[in-house]
Amino acid sequence: MLQKLLRFIQAQSIVYPLVIFSLVSLVFHIGVTYLLVHFTALGYKGAALAASITFWLAAASLIVCICYSTKFKDTWNGVSKDAFHYMLHNLRLALASAAMVCLEYWVFEILVFMAGLMKNSEVTTSLVAIWYD
Repeated sequence: MLQKLLRFIQAQSIVYPLVIFSLVSLVFHIGVTYLLVHFTALGYKGAALAASITFWLAAASLIVCICYSTKFKDTWNGVSKDAFHYMLHNLRLALASAAMVCLEYWVFEILVFMAGLMKNSEVTTSLVAIWYD
């Protein structure tokens, strides 16, 4: 099973450098988080700062990889009008998805609000939160 997975990853030579960058970012994130949380006065705020640093590092390394690698030379030819051909179709799907996410959030908030109006509000809001997850 592992050999098949490794062969698949190696066959996808474009994906391999991206996997390496992701693993390096993960190891870096663990180290920076530990250092910022335990050895600075930031405490738990250091974890948020470490996440931000790691995300920026990962984005920068992927941009450098894509810009300077010869494997990606045919993937970007600049902006053209063809890029906007299906924009309205994609926008229609995106708006429907955003509406569904908003409705899901609002339903949960309404349920918690209605549970808070009941007699034993501490128990009912806890039950709604447990039930909804």
